[in-house]
Amino acid sequence: MLSLVHALVKTAPMAALLAVLGAVAVLRSPRLPDDTASEARSTDGTTAPPPGPRSCPSGLAALASASPCVPLPVAGDAARAARERFAARETPPSELRREASTSRVGRLPERAAELDRYQLPVDTTEPSTVHEAPGRTHLALRGTAGAPVSLVELEGQRGKAEVVAVGSLRGLTVVTRHRTERDGRERSYLVMHARLARPGPQVTAGSSLGPLALVGFLDASGIFELDVRELLDATAVMPTTLTGLEGASLGFSVDPRNLLPLRP
Repeated sequence: MLSLVHALVKTAPMAALLAVLGAVAVLRSPRLPDDTASEARSTDGTTAPPPGPRSCPSGLAALASASPCVPLPVAGDAARAARERFAARETPPSELRREASTSRVGRLPERAAELDRYQLPVDTTEPSTVHEAPGRTHLALRGTAGAPVSLVELEGQRGKAEVVAVGSLRGLTVVTRHRTERDGRERSYLVMHARLARPGPQVTAGSSLGPLALVGFLDASGIFELDVRELLDATAVMPTTLTGLEGASLGFSVDPRNLLPLRP
């Protein structure tokens, strides 16, 4: 009996050491969370596919199913952000928009596509067209050489239009600034009347023009171009050059059909 006790006393330290080492190994071994482990095993003993990305609220995203939802990065410069704001306030969320990277806003779905539905600055003699390209949407209106070009006020316009510049841009071009009230806020637009033979007698930089005022006369081609650009800042100071008026830091192109009034 004494010999058995003596043997147990001699082996106790070794057993204790093995127990400690086993506990450390368990603590250091990786363990899946309970929910992950249960998802990784299917009822038939096979391994289930990994879970997909978790669902996050709009504007947030998760890198993995167990990751928290984090804000998405904001892309683009101030001009692109302003174009996206324009799209958001002008079009219901369900409507598809052109990519903001094209630097322009196309025709709104509720606006008529046919040009003869709108009040136009010239009397057209042939079918006119809409030209869309990255950074610019304009109307090409076909009239008679030497025919007058009249000022058309934009929908929601407040007060008279101001002549911003007269000079060579796309042929002789007269640029007018129009202030409007839309969606409870003031916005400013530049309207570019291009390919003129000469401006009207009262058209000089800084002058004001009322509805149907004479802007100028068509050149020998009889083709008149009309552009509309929304300013990012309604109170922005105008550049000193005509090319500067088309800069992305100042504004972006808008389909004129979004702003021209309909015929009675």
